[in-house]
Amino acid sequence: MTDQYSKAIDFAEMVLRGIVSNKQLKETDIEPMEILFTLSLPVINGTDDKGGYYRCADGALIWLLQHVEIERGAFDLARRIIASRLIRNEAMPEDGRLFAGLFLAGIINAPKKTKKAATFTHNVMLYWSAKRIVQDFGLDLTRGDNTASGSACDAVSAALERLGHAKSYRSIKDLCYHKSAAPMRQMAHSFQEIMNRVGSANPEMHTYWQSQAPWNSVTE
Repeated sequence: MTDQYSKAIDFAEMVLRGIVSNKQLKETDIEPMEILFTLSLPVINGTDDKGGYYRCADGALIWLLQHVEIERGAFDLARRIIASRLIRNEAMPEDGRLFAGLFLAGIINAPKKTKKAATFTHNVMLYWSAKRIVQDFGLDLTRGDNTASGSACDAVSAALERLGHAKSYRSIKDLCYHKSAAPMRQMAHSFQEIMNRVGSANPEMHTYWQSQAPWNSVTE
């Protein structure tokens, strides 16, 4: 095992620790489009003494509310933002109060969730962990089938094994190359492009996103 490969496994273990619980990947139901809207609008989230909060401009919330009937990601994010404001007694546009009332009355129904929501965020984390290892540790992304372990995908698989969750090198490689994972990869790169564009125009958002990156403590 080379020194860089060993460091890459340590890095992946640190990054992925938050998505493994009781030897399984934690359940998730976040829609890919909710993540895209969170980045592009943009929305800041965190925790305070009242729990989780979501903050954005009123115009961003109003835009989300215009799409809640057709896009589950917009519905979920608007609901989180409105709940955050209500809990903290913060100012609310009239459209937000109307949505809250209709939702509580059972008049508004959420659009159907997509199947991607169950695995999307985990797959993005595994994919970007492998890509980040290539960038930061100089390993090849994959290897030949008859070649000894030592690639970025191997490092991600080994890190998951340390965390008690079994996911093969082949499974990680498929996330990076197989056509079935192409939509996930395309969306993941869209996220990065949005962050670059919005972060360039808004340095405070860039700083915020950097602070939230799971690999920040290692690479910054």
